[in-house]
Amino acid sequence: MKGIFGTMLLAIGSCACAQNNPVADWAAIVQPAVHNAAAPRSPGSSEILHTIVHLAVYDAVVAVEGGYRPYAAPMRHPREADVRAAVAAAAYRTARSRVAPSQVGYLDAQYELYLARIPNGPAKAAGIQVGESAAAAVLRVRANDGLDEVVLYQCTSTPPPPGEFEPNGGCGTQPVDAN
Repeated sequence: MKGIFGTMLLAIGSCACAQNNPVADWAAIVQPAVHNAAAPRSPGSSEILHTIVHLAVYDAVVAVEGGYRPYAAPMRHPREADVRAAVAAAAYRTARSRVAPSQVGYLDAQYELYLARIPNGPAKAAGIQVGESAAAAVLRVRANDGLDEVVLYQCTSTPPPPGEFEPNGGCGTQPVDAN
């Protein structure tokens, strides 16, 4: 998994993935599903969503390759698990559960295309199982995290008592990412 933040390739409408670095491939695939005009997200919640996806990817890679402590939960896995399938399943399942509904079809198509390039067999099936387990574990940890809940801005012209913090900062427009 050397150079995981190398060049990311994504052709519009198809996966232009080299599959020599599945982490970079899936970062590129997930990016337009998170940042899209059809359902815009603010920068803060976009970064949180990317982080959630990559925590699942990290756990999938650790489950297959070992060497590090997982984020969400340790997993048992067959030794033959394909790391590409594990990364794809982890990123796909995690992102799919949190992106806007308008982006689900895009992710479904990218996942099918990516998996079609991995030879069928026990290694692919085991990798998918590992990735799905990693995604489920991270999503359990992040359940009820309030990421999509908007906290309404409450404006007040009365200053707080001395020594108390005013979280809303006074009157104005709804702050970005008040979640």
